[in-house]
Amino acid sequence: MSKSTFEYYHKQILIPNQYQMKSLHLTNPFIIDSIWKSLSNFIQLQILHLNNVDKRQLKNIFQDLISLPKLSSLTISCIESMKTANHYFLDIFRIPNLKYCKMKLITSAHDEILPFCSKNSSPIEHFSIEDNIYLENLIPFLSYLPQLHRLSIDRLSGKFVNQINNRNSILSNNLTHLSIKKVMISMNCFEILIQNYFTRLQVLNISRACTGEYINGFRWERLISTWLQQLRIFALQISFKTNDPLMRENIIQQFQSPFWQEKQWFFVCSSYSIMFDSYINLYSINPYRKKYFLLGNENTTEIDSMPSVIHLDIQCENALMNCQTYFPNVTKLTFACSDNEEKNKVSLLSTLNHILPVKQLTTLHFVRFYQSLTLIYKLLSIASNVHTLTLRVGGISDKDAMLNQQSEKFQIISKINHVRNIFIYNRCQLEHVEFLIHLCPRIEDLSFSMNSNIRSWLTFLLSQENENTRRLHSIRVTDTSKYDFNRIKTIVQYNNLLKNNMIKYTCHCKTTFIWW
Repeated sequence: MSKSTFEYYHKQILIPNQYQMKSLHLTNPFIIDSIWKSLSNFIQLQILHLNNVDKRQLKNIFQDLISLPKLSSLTISCIESMKTANHYFLDIFRIPNLKYCKMKLITSAHDEILPFCSKNSSPIEHFSIEDNIYLENLIPFLSYLPQLHRLSIDRLSGKFVNQINNRNSILSNNLTHLSIKKVMISMNCFEILIQNYFTRLQVLNISRACTGEYINGFRWERLISTWLQQLRIFALQISFKTNDPLMRENIIQQFQSPFWQEKQWFFVCSSYSIMFDSYINLYSINPYRKKYFLLGNENTTEIDSMPSVIHLDIQCENALMNCQTYFPNVTKLTFACSDNEEKNKVSLLSTLNHILPVKQLTTLHFVRFYQSLTLIYKLLSIASNVHTLTLRVGGISDKDAMLNQQSEKFQIISKINHVRNIFIYNRCQLEHVEFLIHLCPRIEDLSFSMNSNIRSWLTFLLSQENENTRRLHSIRVTDTSKYDFNRIKTIVQYNNLLKNNMIKYTCHCKTTFIWW
């Protein structure tokens, strides 16, 4: 949303109706700056989603949220690093009717251990934390959440200190669903955690774990049969580097005993390569509930369909060419392949059409070291509903693509694609950005890294005569210092590139935001 459009909505719609608003979703940091001081006026608010929040605003935001009697769902994403999140957790626990909470944080230091809850507890039933949680802080954290049924953690690390002796301090434990994206504790600590606190689990989902005992099927069998007798869904995926050709067969045999057969929990152990490294990937396939799937060389040869997967990550050409599985609900694709038809014999794009509905894609991530603009161009020709394009690559090099901009096919693709957001995480050339802007004239939000030619970039992007950027209203320049921020501010303001604009700098992200 442009600045002028927001100003109209803010004055004509938001302010007059703030006492009736039931749902509010804000992702622009400038808009959040304009609204957060009046949050306490939204007394009917039930759902609040704040993305890109400045940490300096958090304390006041939480204080206002405590006064909202009907708030039941809260999602907050902070863009700056903080030493600890404990005081924010304590504020969240005070929100009177909150049932769902999702927080994305960046903590830079080991949290001080929370005190155990002694008085008022929280009514939260579903808590999702996209950050690292230390094991010694997890148990006191749970003592505030006696009604918690579902817990999702991005990373779990650390070790127990004195928490085992204090387990009776927990008011109740109704947790039935536990999802951990990355387990960084020992298997011994994990077993203690299960035995003392999580024996009522019905669903356990681990997306990534340490090697060693986590790939020991016999140990998992003992743990589940003894302490997790109510468990009905067990989803596990572990990828690790190895040079032992016999390890794959040894691992899969441990997950093929009568115990696993009776539970109807089946596993695949496959191998794949990235650059010069060999990996083994162990993952469960039935019931398979993961939304993200890493496609390696042989990962899906035994599976006909994986309807739960929303994000598919294709790491190499062979993985795609050999894939026999269909992914009917994928909307997000990470692509690390080239489209060298002479090498691959068959176009990767035609193969891609056979494993997923390409027109359904909305987000494309390119992560190859040197990315071809031709491949991006070809993929957008068949994935016309993509709205977000991300390039996280070492470089962009494709002279042929630069010569095709006047072709009829290029003009058609530029008219039919719906790309509105482009994020570039490498120091590419201005001519490459010009190509992407020409290809995607509906762009509204652009992110790129700071470079020595920033004046030329901004002059091109903010030119009033550039028809391809007429919808652009937001720019993020990453990897900027305070000096770079002042330089950008000078270029924009003193050269009259924009008349009605706002510029801010975030130290932790080292990012300069421009909005107009």
